[in-house]
Amino acid sequence: LQGAATLGGDTTAIMLGSALNMSFMDFFWYKGRPSMFFAVEMGAVFSALILAYIFRKEKAAIPKNAEKTKVTDYVPTILLVGVIVLLILASFIPNKPNETNGLICCVMLVIGLICNYAKKKTTEAVIEPLKEIDFQTLGLLVGLFLMIGGISHMGVIDAAASLLAKLGGGNVFLLYTVIVWASVLISAFIDNIPYVATMIPVIAGLATQLGVDATPLYFGLLSGATLG
Repeated sequence: LQGAATLGGDTTAIMLGSALNMSFMDFFWYKGRPSMFFAVEMGAVFSALILAYIFRKEKAAIPKNAEKTKVTDYVPTILLVGVIVLLILASFIPNKPNETNGLICCVMLVIGLICNYAKKKTTEAVIEPLKEIDFQTLGLLVGLFLMIGGISHMGVIDAAASLLAKLGGGNVFLLYTVIVWASVLISAFIDNIPYVATMIPVIAGLATQLGVDATPLYFGLLSGATLG
């Protein structure tokens, strides 16, 4: 749930921020109103209260003899913090290229590989981390975005938006509710990243057809997909 609270929380939040051209602070205060952060934290508070009630009888002591992992290399931590900070700073740059976030991540990857090689002095220090990249997911996303571009060109996205507009009868609150709960259910069975990537242009088309602000619908999409 906390992944939806800030722009750098998870991939779906970054995708939403890109669609609305949001900065990091827009997730706290957007267009003069409290934004996603406060909605997420309210949900977290209620969730904590419910979980505290459900597990109220679980009062066993936490084992203290568990072996702790010793930290021997702080480079990964530095790189992780660096990625987060750079993504936040990049969100404030107006009219930046769409590839900015990807370039930041790739540059930090290269820095990490250089540091690993300098430490181990073997080619395996570079090859092994590259083998850990999830190429299947990358291939899935590449295919997904190609498919979205194709169906958008053929008018399928506009047709889906028109169908949603008719089903909702132009009622924004009803559409918001449908989007939230449909996102929860669908994301319970498929990964939320391809789902959100597919739905963002549909939401944009829906808002255009209804002549309404797309922000609540986007927020509903992100909330539901994260919960699912």
